[in-house]
Amino acid sequence: MEPLRKKVEFSKTYRLGKSVRTPYFTIKTLQVKSPIIKLGIVVSKKVSKKAVTRNRARRRIREIIRRNISLAIPGFFVIVNVYTDLSELSHSELEKVIIQSLQTSKVFKNE
Repeated sequence: MEPLRKKVEFSKTYRLGKSVRTPYFTIKTLQVKSPIIKLGIVVSKKVSKKAVTRNRARRRIREIIRRNISLAIPGFFVIVNVYTDLSELSHSELEKVIIQSLQTSKVFKNE
């Protein structure tokens, strides 16, 4: 898993990707001819004015996906766009929602 950094990759994923919406975030995915998964996490200032809170949300999402990378199918660009504060969610609840939505978007294999 590598970070999604280039503007071209972000815009292509936003334009052509499929989305899955949850009460906490939207996941945009685009299948590409690449042996790896690239992940971008977007947490705007609307979620929280504090950088600490936004960075904590990014770290939690990245860690959950990293721990469950064995379920992943290679060759995807993934953007997680957070639009609510995730601090009230427990780790297990957030993990369940993320895995479920990535399975729906066909990035993770169904168990």
